[in-house]
Amino acid sequence: MIRSKTSFSNTIKQILFIYLIYCNLDIIAQKRNSVDNLCSEIDNLFEVYYSLSPLGEINYRTNLLGISATEYSHYNYNSSTEKLILGDSIKNYIAIEIYQEKIKEKLFQLCRHQEFSKPIIQNLFSKHQIIHSSSDDGKFHNLSFNSKCGYANDNLTSLSFYSEFDNTILSDNFRKSEIIYNEVNEIYQLIYTIKNQSENHYLLIGSSKTGVISYNYYAKLVSFKNNKIDLKFNLFFTLNDSEAQMYFDENSKKINWLYFTDYFQTTCNCLNNRDINNNAPDIQPENETLKVNIQCKCVYSFDGNTFIQTFE
Repeated sequence: MIRSKTSFSNTIKQILFIYLIYCNLDIIAQKRNSVDNLCSEIDNLFEVYYSLSPLGEINYRTNLLGISATEYSHYNYNSSTEKLILGDSIKNYIAIEIYQEKIKEKLFQLCRHQEFSKPIIQNLFSKHQIIHSSSDDGKFHNLSFNSKCGYANDNLTSLSFYSEFDNTILSDNFRKSEIIYNEVNEIYQLIYTIKNQSENHYLLIGSSKTGVISYNYYAKLVSFKNNKIDLKFNLFFTLNDSEAQMYFDENSKKINWLYFTDYFQTTCNCLNNRDINNNAPDIQPENETLKVNIQCKCVYSFDGNTFIQTFE
């Protein structure tokens, strides 16, 4: 009987000991993944990232950059089998790529954090010129920062993702059902939530500089269901005009796209084919090889599922 009580007492002590260890590990995990700690990690990553030069042929010591063998092993060879890692060194543009991925991973964690609204985050974004936009339901995010491409200071690299917030206790897994959406490195300055009876649609509108004088403009309508992305509408233009306008009227649910023709777009290339000056189809004269400085307007209306081109 005495042995049984002792055994029971020891069992209780073991359970309490394991429970205390679990609680301490959980506290440590939460501290490790706290907003302040994540911001500090991102800040340190950016400090190294800024020190990397995209110009010329430069090799960096991997141990000084804090890049592990696991992180850079994927980049050991490119398509032409040129060796990118030389002993304990790595080429500059690969180091930049790796640090971009490290930063994006931490930004991904930060945006899904349940304390994402803390002021320290806005201070971090301002310090490192991180552009952030999100849908009004807080599920779709786009973040961008300097891409260090070498030929222009205002070229950006981008991370987009969709995440179903479940408001569970903070853990190493952060949130569930997240979908990375970063296929073309697009930057969405505006994200709208368009609701219908069955699902939410997200209208993504943005632009990005892709060269010294070239800009991409785009509008996409996507929805997310069963961990899959459904692209319902895709509008894409390349121009050398940084002043083109694309905006969405939330009341009429119409996309308005205004731009001037140029060397990339020589005519009004939407089905409207509208020359805004005379409200007539833009027809290229046979004796004129290039028409520029014509202002075009294209209108796309939401029909409940996608956007269709309309003439006004």
